[in-house]
Amino acid sequence: MGQLVLIRHAQTESNHSDVYMGSLDVPATEAALKLARVLGEELGGGPGFDRFVSSPLTRSTETMRAVLGSSSFEEDPRLAERSLGLWEGKSRSFIQRANPDAFLEGGALNPKFRFPEGEEFEPFCARVREFLISARDSPAASRTLVVTHNGWIRSARFLTAEITAPEIFVIGEPHLRPLSLDLDHILELA
Repeated sequence: MGQLVLIRHAQTESNHSDVYMGSLDVPATEAALKLARVLGEELGGGPGFDRFVSSPLTRSTETMRAVLGSSSFEEDPRLAERSLGLWEGKSRSFIQRANPDAFLEGGALNPKFRFPEGEEFEPFCARVREFLISARDSPAASRTLVVTHNGWIRSARFLTAEITAPEIFVIGEPHLRPLSLDLDHILELA
């Protein structure tokens, strides 16, 4: 059974300005990529991992390159962040004013809200789950390093029963902090 170590990509300007990115392809900041290179040094440039996989979005591939240096890695579209449709590129405060029904009590985004022209929760979770199962069952990789996104990591934590669905958007995953995910139990989707 494989072990999955997840890293949220290096910060972007949009992260600093509290703008919803979703599947928008924006770069990481140079300052954040410097921190990713430091993380790479702490991880030893990748020894101990059999496989390296990144979301195809630029902020993730740049992060993986910074962490690994010259090592090669795969890009997997299943690791891309959930599309937020017409919300992408808009500020959280604007969205909250325009769509108060999209938020849970306390201000967290309702993960089951249907974003206008965006990716629905169930298909998104299905592709996250598909990747988790393939990582768990892969005979070639016992330890995989993945660079992906906040919503993806939170959804993976939900699918491995670490958090509940309403907790997916309560708090964000920290950037550049490795998180080991236990793949022993992956939830079935209804």
